[in-house]
Amino acid sequence: VFSKENENGYLAVDCSDDYIYALYSGKSLAATNNNLMEIYHSNKVHVFDWDGHLVREITLDHPVNTFCIQDDSLFY
Repeated sequence: VFSKENENGYLAVDCSDDYIYALYSGKSLAATNNNLMEIYHSNKVHVFDWDGHLVREITLDHPVNTFCIQDDSLFY
């Protein structure tokens, strides 16, 4: 059921041969005062190995709504 208090999860996902990269929001409409630009943009990328273990979190220098990976390099 939709609620303004529900936190958004992952916004975009890409992968390399070694890792899965996922742009994570973690924000709710209520927490952002209904600001859709803020809820659908993030500067946090979670990096998982292929067994699903979180291996690190990357903090970008500014929020984005998508990204891509090439040879384990992050482009946004």
